[in-house]
Amino acid sequence: MEPLRTATSPGVRGSGGRPSRWSALAAAVVVLVTVVGLTAWLNRDDGQSIDTDVADGTTEDGGAQRPLDVDSLVGTTWVLRAGGGPGGDIAFVDGYPITLTFEADSFGGTAACNGYGSTYSVDGNEITIEGISATEMGCEAAVQAAEQAYFAALADVGDITLAGDELILGGPSTELIFTRRQPAPTEDLVDTLWLLDTIIRGDTAATVLGDPATLSMSSDGTFSGSTGCRTFAGRYQTFGSEVQFNEFAAGPEECPTVLRDQDNHVFSVLGDGFTTEIDGQRLTVTSAGGEGLGYRAG
Repeated sequence: MEPLRTATSPGVRGSGGRPSRWSALAAAVVVLVTVVGLTAWLNRDDGQSIDTDVADGTTEDGGAQRPLDVDSLVGTTWVLRAGGGPGGDIAFVDGYPITLTFEADSFGGTAACNGYGSTYSVDGNEITIEGISATEMGCEAAVQAAEQAYFAALADVGDITLAGDELILGGPSTELIFTRRQPAPTEDLVDTLWLLDTIIRGDTAATVLGDPATLSMSSDGTFSGSTGCRTFAGRYQTFGSEVQFNEFAAGPEECPTVLRDQDNHVFSVLGDGFTTEIDGQRLTVTSAGGEGLGYRAG
């Protein structure tokens, strides 16, 4: 390696043409002045200092995060875009989103396969989650694996950060990053009695059996209906063309054998979270897994 050469001014040299000890001292002073000057510039108080705030709400000196405004969460819905926890990274499956909707002291959503819910409380930037419950519908192995990894992460969560359209839940072994989903009007879907006339399985369609099977969604956020065998009711939320039934209660009726498959299919489609398409007097409901129901306006 070539020796480091120090530039010197003419006439400041020692014996043999090498830089004198005075020139070396001068170079050190130049470095010191440069460092001090740069530090002063970064910390200047002239209204032009560099903004070192970061999205997680920490202060310029790395201080504590700004306390979360809990009211800003109520009524918002979030979609998980990345994350993992004690159960490992969450491997997402197309068509099976993981969502989170906040109410005043509870939240719920779709965990890839099943609907879920819990209560929560927030103190500053700390969140306490208690009593996670979920429906018990079966899904394919990859979808269930994503759900299990998400639930393991959710149980590990202890802090919460809100930064614009991004929500981060964290814990000792967890980071869950959500993006905000905006609600959309539902004028064409609500306050209409829909009569089920088609069971859709992939590329095949079948007629409906039993008593009239219905679906009715009201503008107050409630729904009710029937599978042709059992009645059901609850509360829903819509986001664009997607509908989520956050509360879902079914009647105790026992279906005859000929109607059990239809009954299971209706609950599977509606319980998974579904998208809607309205064409004139017809409503097509499609689940995250691609199964469907065809309704006509009654």
